[in-house]
Amino acid sequence: MQQAGFGLIQLMAGVALIAVAAQLAVPGFGHMIEAQRRMEMANQLTSALRSARTEAIMRNTPVLVHAIDNDWSLGWRIMLENEDVLREHASDGKTLITGNFRGNAYVRFNGLGSALSSNGTLLVCDAQQPISHYRILVAASGRVRVESDKALQQPCR
Repeated sequence: MQQAGFGLIQLMAGVALIAVAAQLAVPGFGHMIEAQRRMEMANQLTSALRSARTEAIMRNTPVLVHAIDNDWSLGWRIMLENEDVLREHASDGKTLITGNFRGNAYVRFNGLGSALSSNGTLLVCDAQQPISHYRILVAASGRVRVESDKALQQPCR
């Protein structure tokens, strides 16, 4: 009687092929996870800035988005001018975020929703290379938008 199925050598060859394919795929997954993390951080920070602007308009009072320990990579707080914290977002610091706002410390919106500084940019950078993958632009009018082009940026170094 003949049995149907795989022999031991065929099974071992199949396992070896799967192991080689997994070894080739792992670095690609690492890059994909890092890219997803950068995109998520850019979206969360953009959402926080838009939320702060809306809060400033609703309360008719200045609202700040302040970097935790003056480092955007560690997270941010949405707070009133009297330092009451409305929301806080902490981060693991694995994604590099830098900007050109007053000492890179905060973005402030007045009661009309305008940014109380000139136009500014926050860069979400690759931690391994001086490349910005996302730029968060805050106009003096208060409009917040994200650009997602990959570009070499001086502040990312």
